Amino acid sequence: FFKKLLKSFKDHLSPIRGIFFTESGNYFVSYCEEGKVIIYSVTSLDKVLTIEGYHGVEAKESFKIES
Repeated sequence: FFKKLLKSFKDHLSPIRGIFFTESGNYFVSYCEEGKVIIYSVTSLDKVLTIEGYHGVEAKESFKIES
């Protein structure tokens, strides 16, 4: 499980600045300095969506993420 989880973060090209869970708990979201936000399924750890151009608080507010 943890090995697959760590591998999923390789899609970020700069340091990860935050990881949050969605309100439903079905997804977690990671964002990094370069502005890339990646949404993953909690159950499979598969990447669901990648979005460019979000930073920190923007990511948290845009995806209604509860820390």
